[in-house]
Amino acid sequence: MLADHQEYEVVITAVAPVGSAVHADGYEGFIDQTKHPSWWSDTPRAAVGDRIHAVVLDATRTPPRFSALPSDIRMARSLRRAEPLVPLRPPPSSGRAVKPSAAEEAVGTALPSGYKRPAQS
Repeated sequence: MLADHQEYEVVITAVAPVGSAVHADGYEGFIDQTKHPSWWSDTPRAAVGDRIHAVVLDATRTPPRFSALPSDIRMARSLRRAEPLVPLRPPPSSGRAVKPSAAEEAVGTALPSGYKRPAQS
């Protein structure tokens, strides 16, 4: 199964004005025209049969989206080395409003005015 940020050697199987269909490790995928180096440089345009190095940008799309841009490959490598993010969950609601002054005291700094609204009584 393909996974985001994983790198593959892909083979171009079809070319269209909007991008290229690719085959990667038994899976079909797609490289948008702007995610192929030829869009940004003098690199030759994609042709059927070309083998290129690419990274999975979005494995949930049908077909999965790849990129052959060096910048996207570098970004994927850095993301694979990074610690996974822990989702933040709001505390269970107590059903009472929090006064901005209490929140500011808790975090130790003044909140921007856009984060304040009058407390409900």
